[in-house]
Amino acid sequence: MNRYQSLLNFVPDAPQFELSPAPPHLLILSTTQNNGTAETHGVELSAQWQVVHRWKLAGSYTWLHMNVRPNGSTEQESPRHQIQIRSYLDLPGRAELNGALYYVSSIAPQSATGALLSMFRRMCDSISGWRGDPASRGWLGSGVRT
Repeated sequence: MNRYQSLLNFVPDAPQFELSPAPPHLLILSTTQNNGTAETHGVELSAQWQVVHRWKLAGSYTWLHMNVRPNGSTEQESPRHQIQIRSYLDLPGRAELNGALYYVSSIAPQSATGALLSMFRRMCDSISGWRGDPASRGWLGSGVRT
């Protein structure tokens, strides 16, 4: 469990209507206070499985619970569940076929942002037998994200 104290908290003040300086306007103020506290706890699990010599599967799961005070609004800004499943397949001719499936639970039950399910496929060819960082020399790839 992680505990946080003296977190920044914005407390809205009453709006004020002012005539000066012109034009008439509504002044919306807030006060910043260091009176917030939070507790977080969670679990992260990951596993890899070498199915056969050329094929590896990897997966992970994250669960996060946040309790933020005084207002709790930021509790709803982080997903509670995240899941990843990835596949790495070495093809003949120094080529790779990689894929991933990602799931992120909805940010808040009342939110218009629902859960996210994303899939990524990538076919890449390693030049001169080196596999690794896509930003490095010796790698050519293309991908589709849905």
